[in-house]
Amino acid sequence: MHRLPLASPPPAARSPRRRQQRTRRAVHSASLLKSLLAVAAATSASAAGASASPTWPSPTYDRFEDLLYQESGYASFGFITVEIEPCTHAGAGAGFISAAAWVRTAFHDMITHDAEAGTGGVDASLRWELNRTDENRGSAFTSTLDVVGRFHDSVTPLADLVAMALVTAVGHCGGPRIPLRVGRVDAGVAGPKGVPSPDQSAEEFAATFRRAGFSLPEAIAMVACGHTMGGVHGTLFPTVVPDDGSFANRFHPFDASPATFDDSIVTAYVGNVSTDPLVDGPDAVRRSDARLFAADGNRTVRAMAASPGAFAATCAEILGRMIETVPAAVRLTEPVAPYEVKPRKWRLLPAADGSLLFSGDVRVRVTERPVDAIAGVTLELVDRSAGGCVDAPCSVPAVRQSAFDGVGKSGLGNETFVYYGFARNVTQAASVTSVRVRITLTDGTEEVHDNNGDGFPLQDRVLVDDKQSCRDFDGKIVAAVHKSLDTTATPVLLSYWLATDTLTGLPFLVPGNVTMEPYDSPAASASNDYRYFVGYVPLNGSYPHQTNAVVSVGEFADSQQQPQRRAPGLADPATKEAEDDILEK
Repeated sequence: MHRLPLASPPPAARSPRRRQQRTRRAVHSASLLKSLLAVAAATSASAAGASASPTWPSPTYDRFEDLLYQESGYASFGFITVEIEPCTHAGAGAGFISAAAWVRTAFHDMITHDAEAGTGGVDASLRWELNRTDENRGSAFTSTLDVVGRFHDSVTPLADLVAMALVTAVGHCGGPRIPLRVGRVDAGVAGPKGVPSPDQSAEEFAATFRRAGFSLPEAIAMVACGHTMGGVHGTLFPTVVPDDGSFANRFHPFDASPATFDDSIVTAYVGNVSTDPLVDGPDAVRRSDARLFAADGNRTVRAMAASPGAFAATCAEILGRMIETVPAAVRLTEPVAPYEVKPRKWRLLPAADGSLLFSGDVRVRVTERPVDAIAGVTLELVDRSAGGCVDAPCSVPAVRQSAFDGVGKSGLGNETFVYYGFARNVTQAASVTSVRVRITLTDGTEEVHDNNGDGFPLQDRVLVDDKQSCRDFDGKIVAAVHKSLDTTATPVLLSYWLATDTLTGLPFLVPGNVTMEPYDSPAASASNDYRYFVGYVPLNGSYPHQTNAVVSVGEFADSQQQPQRRAPGLADPATKEAEDDILEK
C-alpha cells in the first residue's frame, strides 16, 4: 500500500516562450483548474452540437458522422462493435484491453507534438514509428491501427480515426462525451522521438508535456485520465510486473476497474489504497505516476478525486485538447453533430429506356420524438427549369425500409434514425439538380428540410455507373458523361487512391490517375444523352475496399459508391427491389 507523498520540488523552469503561447497556455491551465475546482458544476461533458444541422455534402465530415452515429441497425458501420464491445474485449491477446489501447494510441501519436514549431500531434505518424520498441513497444498500437485502419480511405484520414477511437473508447466505456472535430492530415513519414518513459523523473515528464503545449497540471490530468483503463504488461515491463504468478497473463491493472473509464485511478491514490504498479510497484525507478501526481503537491489529483463529475469534466476537457493537438497548418471542423435529415447513397444513373433513375435513402433523425411520429416522407425535386419543376414527377414519396424496421442507432449519445427508401425515373432533359425533403407528422404538421437554404444538391454531368463497374475484382470503373461536356478538350480523368501496405502492414494511400477511354456500354442507346467511358484502377494487391475512385471532367466529378465497411457479422440491408426492377427494364 502506498502513502500519499508530500509535495515534491517543482520541475525545472521553462525555457523562454513567445508571449502569445504563454498566454494561451495560461488560459488553458486556468480553464482546467476552474474545471477541477468547480466541483458542484462539474458533470459529464456532452458532445457539443452545432446550432443548426450541418450542410451536406462535406465528404470527410459526412463519413465521420456516419461512423459516429450509425453504429447498429439499418446502414450500420459497427465502429464500436468491431473491437470494444464489450469494453473488456482483448483484441491484441489475453490480458489486453482494446479500449485502453485505443486511448493510449492517441496519446502516443500526439505527445511528440512541438508547440513552438507547430509540428506533429495527432497526425497518424505513429504508423511509421511502430519499430521504436523503446517508445511504442507491444502489439496494442499495431492492433489498434489495424482495426481502425479498416475504415481508412481518401476521405477518412487515419489521424481522424485515431481521434475517433479515443472518443468512442472513453464514451462507450463509462466516460464523458468528448466532441470530435475532423480534418486532420495524415503524416507520410515518422515524427521525432519523444514518448515519455516510466523511468523518467517528474521534471523530464513535465518537459515533454511542456514541449507539446501542456502545463504541469494538464500533464497530471492527462496521465490520470489515460490510466483509468488498462494496466502494465509484464512481457513489456518485466521489472514492473515480475513473472511470479501474482497476475494472470502478467497483466497488472492500473486500478480495480481496468475496463471502465471512472475515477478509481485518483480516488484510490488519494485514499492511499492505489494498486497502480506505476505508483507502488516493485520497481521504484518506474513509479512514474507517483512522481508525476505528486509534482504539484497532489493538488490536481485531489481535485479530480473530489467527485465522479469533477473527474469526468476534467478528462473531457484535457482529452479533447489532446486529440485536437495537431500541426499548425491543420484546421479542424466544428464538432461532428448528427444531421436532422441526411441523404444516403443518392444516385442518378442512366436507364436503358433513356431516362435517369434517381434512387437512395433519406435518413431522418427521431431522437427527440417517437419513431412512429412520422406519417410520411416526400422528396420535392428541383429540375433544370430555373429552380422549379416542370417535369413529372416533381414529388417522390419515400417508403420506410423494412430491414431492421428501417431503424438505425448510434453507439454514443442514444441517437436514433429512421431510413426511407425511394427509386424513381425522371427524364434526362429535366434531370434533378436539388431536393427538398418534406416530413409529414402524424399530428398533421409538416417540416421542410432544405439543407440550410439551397436544397440537397445533385450533379448529373458525370455519373459513375456502380452496376457496370467492378473495382474489387479487376479495377474497372465505368462512367456516363453528359454529351454537353467537351471530352476532347477536357479528357475524362479517373483519379484513385490505392490503399497499399506500409512496412508495418498498415494501409497507406498512394494517389494516381489515368485517362478514361470511350466504352461501348450495353446501357447506351440512341436516345441517351450520355457517352460512356471506362478506366482501370491498377489494384496490384492493394486493399480494394479502401481504394477510392473519382471520375471527373473539369469541375464535374462523381465517386464510386464505397462498399459499406462493417464489423464482422453486421449485415448489409438488401438492395431495394424497386431499384433493381427499374434498372432491368
